[in-house]
Formats: sequence, C-alpha cells, structure tokens
Amino acid sequence: MEITFKDVSYTYQPNTPFSHQALTNMNLTIRDQEFVAVVGHTGSGKSTLLQHINGLLIPSSGEVQIGSFVLSKGQKKQDLKKLREKVGVVFQYPEHQLFEETVERDIRFAMENFHIPKEDIQPRIMEALAQVNLEEEVLAKSPFELSGGQMRRVAIAGVLAMKPEVLILDEPTAGLDPQGQQAIMDLFYRIHKERGTTTILVTHQMADALAYADRIIVLAKGSMLMEGTPEQVFANPDLLAEANLDMPEVLTLLNHFEERFGIHIAYQRQSAHDLAKEMIEKLRET
Repeated sequence: MEITFKDVSYTYQPNTPFSHQALTNMNLTIRDQEFVAVVGHTGSGKSTLLQHINGLLIPSSGEVQIGSFVLSKGQKKQDLKKLREKVGVVFQYPEHQLFEETVERDIRFAMENFHIPKEDIQPRIMEALAQVNLEEEVLAKSPFELSGGQMRRVAIAGVLAMKPEVLILDEPTAGLDPQGQQAIMDLFYRIHKERGTTTILVTHQMADALAYADRIIVLAKGSMLMEGTPEQVFANPDLLAEANLDMPEVLTLLNHFEERFGIHIAYQRQSAHDLAKEMIEKLRET
C-alpha cells in the first residue's frame, strides 16, 4: 500500500496561545512494500507523521493518501475504521496494552472489534502465534504470567493477526537488551519480506535504520531534512549532526579502522561476526 503526503502541515491547538506547528509542507512518498525508517530528534514531527497514516490526525492543510483513502481537512468523512484495519501499529512497550485474562482473548480482541468473520479468527491466531515464535500452550495462560519478551510477542501477534497492509513500528525495541532488540527487528524484517507489507520504522537506533531500511527519512523541526538509501544518508554526517543524530557505531568503527590502517571495508549489512572476520583477514594481508 503506497502512502503519499502532499504539502501536509499540521498545527496542534490552532488559534490559541498554545498553538504549535508540528509539520510544515511535508511532501513524501512511501512506496508499496517498502521498508522505510523515519528518524529524527525529539520534537522533529515523527509521531505526528505516524498519526496521519492511520487517521488519528487529519492535516491542517494538504493531503495524505494511504492506498485508496484520502485524508484532508475539507475531504468528506471516510470510514477510518476500515483504514485502521489495514494499518497496524506496534507502539513503544506494546506489552503495556495487554489487558485480557488469557493470551488467546488478547490476540482475538481486535479481530472481534473489527468484525473479522468468526471462522477466520482461530486460524489467524495460530498463524500470528507461529510468526512471533510462541507455542500454542501460551494461549490459555494469562499474558501477565509470561516473561517480558513473551508479552511483547503476544502484543505483536495481536497486531499481525489483523493482517495489516501497512505496519508501523514506533520504537519497537524500547527497553530491550541488545540481543532482544536484534531478535525483534529480525522478526519484523522477516514478516516484512514474507507478507510484503509496507513497513515504517520510527527509531532512535541508527544501527537499525542502517541494517533494515530500504530508505531513511530524516525529520527536523517538522520538515524533511533529507531522505535516501542508508548509504546516501549516512554519507552526510554534517546533516545528521544538524538533526542531532549520531552515526551508527558500525560505520564509526569502519571509519576509524580506515583512518588507522588505511584499509577501506564497505559496509554491506554484514553481521558483527562477519565484519570482524573481514577486518582480521584484511589486516593479515597487509
């Protein structure tokens, strides 16, 4: 599902002393089945941008198009429930949204709320459970009996069971250790490839943007500062600094390695193990 912003501006609390313009003349396109990372410092407009994609906010001016849905200030009111059925959102700490007595009832809740046919619900639950690598036995348990990592996977399963065409990931690795962060991001990337979703990752983790995104959009003060492939974006450290963003540690390491030994190694999304092996081999050749 393609997403387009055309001259979109949004102002919170207009015509009051607390008026704040969060987006200014935003123009961007997220292509169908693309994996895009949206990065920016606090207050850059990331959350406001996301809330336009599932219709939580309507532009103060301009137009947002999500597939066949068009959102604008003067547009005839549309069935936003249908839009939200197609746009799944995984928020920060999604496990905080769990509330039902059992895992099965929690995963089932959104499907019943959106009136998914009854005969489809159980197969979807089982499919979503398998996608997040949880066993069938957890369905009868209270979600609050599970580990933190399992609770997060249950919450994600509830989103996946809706079979969204667009998947929004709002800081999905918050609070996880490095191993847990990689496991969750690998999970989302696999789902993106298998389902062909349009995936939008909002993150402060530059390493995740580098490793998983087809394209990176950098926001600053409600506008798009730059966009491009990870290689193009991270070739502009001065602009990143202007947006108060750091270079990914792996690129910083490779830059230091080249400065110290005069050996260039291209980053091609290698694992840390493969990268270390390549560095050792290059040093042995000198």
